Amino acid sequence: MKKTILLLIILFSICSCKEYLTEKELKYMPYKKGDILIFENKSLNLIDTITISDLKKFIPDGPQLYFNETIKAETGNNFLVSINAGYGKNSDSYLKIENLNGKFYLENFEKLEKQKLENGKKTINDVIILKTETKGISRINKVYWSISEGIIKYETKKGNIWELKNE
Repeated sequence: MKKTILLLIILFSICSCKEYLTEKELKYMPYKKGDILIFENKSLNLIDTITISDLKKFIPDGPQLYFNETIKAETGNNFLVSINAGYGKNSDSYLKIENLNGKFYLENFEKLEKQKLENGKKTINDVIILKTETKGISRINKVYWSISEGIIKYETKKGNIWELKNE
């Protein structure tokens, strides 16, 4: 009987482990449903448009021990950016960007040096540079991420630079 009770307590504690994003962490998601991002590559004279089709906040389900909250800026069948309340119990929250290999831990954002970036007539003062991890496959080399505005500029592995068009 004692073994059964102990087993039920352990099972309940494992199954009820959920981690949620804090209000501070949610502020790292600058996008809203319907946002339209227009990126320009001046050297190739090309424009690329990304529409945020939905912003979903959920706790994934499945055969995992821990269920941590995620918020995703979706672009149809893919996502542009996601913020995750870690992976597993007591793990740190992180940001992921589609096609940029790596997890970028939110707690490190406060420690990174903020840079100024001119975007058209606008100066953005809270920009950090996120570089791809060396392992894995990534089409993007680095992203200039504004804590308040999201992706401002990115550089592909081929050296092409795409900047958010400020209209």
